[in-house]
Amino acid sequence: MMIIKLAFSYIKKQKGKTIPLLAGVGLAVMLIFSMLVIRDSGYDSQIREAKNLHGDYNLFFDDIDMNSVEELKKQKEE
Repeated sequence: MMIIKLAFSYIKKQKGKTIPLLAGVGLAVMLIFSMLVIRDSGYDSQIREAKNLHGDYNLFFDDIDMNSVEELKKQKEE
């Protein structure tokens, strides 16, 4: 509790130094946050580009016999 009182008394007495300090901390937080957002949007853009280029097909066959597998391999994509 003593530390909080000391901090508030410093803030009241040193307004000229406190305001730029808080502004600097705020700008630093915004910069870090914006870098994280830019990185994540870049990853999303790469995933979207790969899906557009190669497609996003998913296929799974369950309980299929080998004859059906060979027939599917012989078929061409349409």
